[in-house]
Amino acid sequence: MAALAVLLGLFIVIRHYFVCLPDIDFYEKQGWKFAPGSRSIAGNFMENMNEHMTKVKKEGLERMPWPYITTKFAKVFGKENFDGKDYPIFALTAFGYPVVSIQDPEVVQDLFSTKNKYIDKDGTTLKMFEKLAGDSFLFAYGDETWKIKRKACAHAFFKDRLTLMVDTLKHKIMDAFERWEKEIEASADKSTVININYEFQRIFSRNIITIAFGEDISDEKFEMMVETPVGSKNMVRKVVSMREALDTMLK
Repeated sequence: MAALAVLLGLFIVIRHYFVCLPDIDFYEKQGWKFAPGSRSIAGNFMENMNEHMTKVKKEGLERMPWPYITTKFAKVFGKENFDGKDYPIFALTAFGYPVVSIQDPEVVQDLFSTKNKYIDKDGTTLKMFEKLAGDSFLFAYGDETWKIKRKACAHAFFKDRLTLMVDTLKHKIMDAFERWEKEIEASADKSTVININYEFQRIFSRNIITIAFGEDISDEKFEMMVETPVGSKNMVRKVVSMREALDTMLK
C-alpha cells in the first residue's frame, strides 16, 4: 500500500512538472490570466472554495463562490472589482487541471460553434438540473441521442432566432413574476408558495411554444395518444393542452 502511495505521488509530481506547468505556460501565452497559486501542485481552486465556504459560515457571505473568488483576485491584480473586459479568460487550477471562466462573448461563441466538437459537458449541470429538465440536450453529453435532438432544433439556433428566443424568455419570466405578485397581493398573509420545478417547466414550455408557433398557444386543447403511465407502453387517447403535450414529450 505504501509503495502504491509513493508511485501515485511520484506520478503527480512528474505530471505536474512535465505536463501541467507547460500547459499553463502555453495558455498564458494565448492570453489566459491565471490566479496566483495556480502553479502549485494542488492548485488554488479548492483552497479558495474552502476559504469562501468558511466566510459563508462565519460572515454570512453569499453562497455563490465565483464572485468572491474573482473579486479577491481582481484586488491582487490591483483592481477594486473584477471586470471581464480586463480578464477575458480567467483561470484557477485543481491538481493541474484548469478551472476556467470565460468573459469574452466572441470566445464563448467560438467555443460553442466551430470548436464545439473538441469539448463536452462533464455531467455536473445534467445532474444539477435532472429533476427540472430531465435529460434535456442542453445539459446532456454529446452522444448520438444529443446529436439527433440538436439536429431537430438546429433551425432555431441562428443569431436572429436566438435574439428572439432570449427576448421571448424574458417576457415569459416577467409574466411569471407578475402572476406571483398577484397571488401575493390576493393572499391574506401577503405570500405565495411556488413549486419551482413546475414553474420553470411552465416557463420553458411556453417559451418553446411561442418560438415554434409565433404565439403562446400553450393552453389550446387537442387530442393525442399519451403513454399512461409513462413507461408502460399503454397508449390512451386524452385531451391535453399544447403545454401538457410538450411536457409529455420532454419527459
